[in-house]
Order: sequence, then structure tokens, then C-alpha cells
Amino acid sequence: MVEPPATMLAYLAGVIDGEGCIGIRKTKRTGSFKSTRYSVVLTIGNTSRLLIEQLMAAFKVGCVTYRYPTKTKRACYLWTVSSLGARHVLTMVHPYLIVKRRQAAVLLEFIDDFDSFKGGRPGKKAGQLVSAGELARRERLYQQMRSLNRVGPRADDIPRPDSRMSVGVTAEFAVATQSAAR
Repeated sequence: MVEPPATMLAYLAGVIDGEGCIGIRKTKRTGSFKSTRYSVVLTIGNTSRLLIEQLMAAFKVGCVTYRYPTKTKRACYLWTVSSLGARHVLTMVHPYLIVKRRQAAVLLEFIDDFDSFKGGRPGKKAGQLVSAGELARRERLYQQMRSLNRVGPRADDIPRPDSRMSVGVTAEFAVATQSAAR
């Protein structure tokens, strides 16, 4: 498989940071499934068809869904990659990620240490139970991902000192930038 140039990987990492969702899905046991099931997913949604075409061309994995417009939302394209395809993409862009670096690391750990149906007969995997240790590992990583992807105020957010909705912090960033340059 040909790896895209570093400049393209860095650009696509920025797209994932800004427009992407890296997650672990959980499906509770039902019917014929004897264990809770977990799956990994990387999704990027954008109104630009050209951007989604670039993702497909660069990584050659995934599927695209068109989401029709509603009264409040524009139409968009969703590029979704799961399982080993998500691992392939995130392994390449991981060095360039900033915002979603921790989510990518959790997803990669989830996939790289995945223990599924060890010792099962080929083609006869559906009826087997996953070990309690493996289920605990998957649940731990699922909860860690949920925490990283949580929306809304967090316990470590600094409360407003007064009734203002915002406060200038440019000087704070200038000092941090100078320290990082040294």
C-alpha cells in the first residue's frame, strides 16, 4: 500500500482534528450474541465532496454516505472507516494529530491488543464467548474514549470569576508561545 506524502498526511490529520470523530461503539448482548460487542470507528463529515474524495483517494479505505439536508442542516458527506481500516489511517496520521491524539492512541491500543476468538474454528466464531478479562479491557477503553469525547463542561473547567461570557487571554498565549520556542 502506498503511503501519501507527509504534507498530505499532516493536512488530513488537521481535517481529522477539526472535523473527525474517533470512537468506540458498544452494542449490548442481544439475541444470538452472547457477549457485549465493541467496534471502532473513524468518521469525518463535511459539506465538501472534494475533501471526502481526497480522503478516499489518499487512504483507499472506508465508505461514504450522503446525508440529505434538513431545515436546519446542510447536506454533507460522511466518510467512515472501521476496524483495521481505521487503524491503517490513524497509524499514518498519528504523528500529526494534535486535538485527537489521545483518542487515536486509545483506538490503536484497542485494536492492537484485541483478543477475539483465539483458538476458535475458522468460520465458527459467532457462538464463542469473549473472556472476562478481554471484556473488562474493552470496557475500560470504551469508557476512556467516552471521557475523551465528552461534550459540555468538565470538572476541571475554570469557572467564570464574574458574569462575563468571555475574557481576553492573548497575553497568556504569548507567554506560552515564547516558552515553547526556547
